[in-house]
Amino acid sequence: MYDRVQKIASDLDISIDTMPEIALRYVLGHPAVSTVIPGMRSVRNVENNMRVGDGLGLSKEQFEKLKPHRWIRDFYRG
Repeated sequence: MYDRVQKIASDLDISIDTMPEIALRYVLGHPAVSTVIPGMRSVRNVENNMRVGDGLGLSKEQFEKLKPHRWIRDFYRG
């Protein structure tokens, strides 16, 4: 898992600290999603999560860079 996260951060040229924001923007970028309920342990988390709701989402370039990182899991085949 660590290596996957490092590769994503490297491909997007972001710091690991930015990953939660990128994840929320990715989810909110899907047209079927209008709301997310992220965990919030501190006022700083709340403020950061609120900024993600700015409607900007991810750029097309970022979405394209994330496509190869799709993690296909098959829960039905043990």
